[in-house]
Amino acid sequence: MAPGVVGLVRYGQGDCMPLINEQGRVYSPYTGELYFIRKAALDQLGTGNFEQLRATSLHYSLQEGHLAAEVPAGTYVVMPTGVYRYEPANTITVITGQVLQQDFKFWKCLVY
Repeated sequence: MAPGVVGLVRYGQGDCMPLINEQGRVYSPYTGELYFIRKAALDQLGTGNFEQLRATSLHYSLQEGHLAAEVPAGTYVVMPTGVYRYEPANTITVITGQVLQQDFKFWKCLVY
């Protein structure tokens, strides 16, 4: 495999008012699109169109949470469809000639 990322992606959703602590959350293997958005492009977006940036970003269709993606070297913010999270837990750096082993968990708040 060329440089990239392998791992398991888990997804959960629920009430965030009051916030459910991490131990009380239920996650399932994610099935859907997973986007690799270049961090530099996101940092420079300002008031630009995030949906357009995401649509033109590298993305893969996942089944049952299995991630095995060829991703060029660089720093990316990883997000599934319908969730906007920009934090260290979903920011990765892919190094030329290496495959990064990284699992992800995403939580979507349905009620605030």
